[in-house]
Amino acid sequence: MTENNFEMPQMGAWPKKTVYTIIGVILVIFFLVKSTITIDSGYAGVIYKPFAKGVDTKTTYGEGFHLDRPME
Repeated sequence: MTENNFEMPQMGAWPKKTVYTIIGVILVIFFLVKSTITIDSGYAGVIYKPFAKGVDTKTTYGEGFHLDRPME
């Protein structure tokens, strides 16, 4: 009987640059998704601000694609 002395290669830690890049890409995607607003035709939009005063009815948004700050 022959004996196989095969060892699995050890998986090293990912380089810090790769980890930071992955985290950065995830954060950018999150903020882009949270900061876009699409208002359908025939509608107007208002912004709900949970950390401020609630619904801001003074500022209205028309139809189309809008960018907004996500943490406001």
